Amino acid sequence: MEQEQESQPVTAAAVRKRMPRTSEQRWDRLKWEFLRAVSAEYPNPARKDCPGTEALRDLAEHMVLREDLRGDPRWKHAIQCGPCFEEYITLRDIRVAGPHLAH
Repeated sequence: MEQEQESQPVTAAAVRKRMPRTSEQRWDRLKWEFLRAVSAEYPNPARKDCPGTEALRDLAEHMVLREDLRGDPRWKHAIQCGPCFEEYITLRDIRVAGPHLAH
């Protein structure tokens, strides 16, 4: 016999309490959630057709524009390849942290 559980309504305030508080924390959570999804859907263990570290570094050093995502073959690959997206995120984090960490 199943017991009926009292369920609490989902409210925006309850959701906000569980969400990271700063925009940086929200971005970190979003990028790691996207990385998990890309890695699960597109594992690419052989790194087939990957553009390489220099291409990913170039992507990491520039602001992403919507038209880049649609037109740049490096972006098209990177957002559908778990290993490349992970490498991009790492390179981007290094870039954002500052040049003293890049070498």
